[in-house]
Amino acid sequence: PLLQALVQLLHAFSFALFQVLAMQRLALAFGPGRQGRAQGLFSMVWGLGVAGGSWLAGQGWDRLGGPAIFGLAALVALLGTAWVYWVPVVQGGQAAGRSAQSS
Repeated sequence: PLLQALVQLLHAFSFALFQVLAMQRLALAFGPGRQGRAQGLFSMVWGLGVAGGSWLAGQGWDRLGGPAIFGLAALVALLGTAWVYWVPVVQGGQAAGRSAQSS
């Protein structure tokens, strides 16, 4: 029970950090008049991703086993993190962030 509680606390922290960073990125990419629409789009894409990922994991669980599914999920998360890291944020028609600075 103690380990489970610690894992839940870690998950709560990591999810909160993810939400804060996602909203910060949306705030940089979209002007004040478009933030509501951007957050709505983010929520829709997030929901579709969770639903699709859950469905795919369920389909593969019996065929590949739990460890393989968790490994694939970790790989997808790593690829998503890399993609977000290198995709530039556009501010007022100008690219900003790591990708823009290196070009």
